[in-house]
Amino acid sequence: PLNDRYQTFADLSFREGFTLVPLAIIVAILGWYPHAVLGLLQTSLNHLNQVVIAAIPAQTVALH
Repeated sequence: PLNDRYQTFADLSFREGFTLVPLAIIVAILGWYPHAVLGLLQTSLNHLNQVVIAAIPAQTVALH
């Protein structure tokens, strides 16, 4: 049972809802369609991958 002194507290204020609803929508979209964001990042990730591979000595790459 809820304590009587907490009966007047709202579960979620307008300001909290105003903040959480857009975040929930973004999370849902990313959960259902992750490729939409990952596609945008693909070019940067490919470049980062090339930089990292170039920094590894050739001998270490040959062992893997």
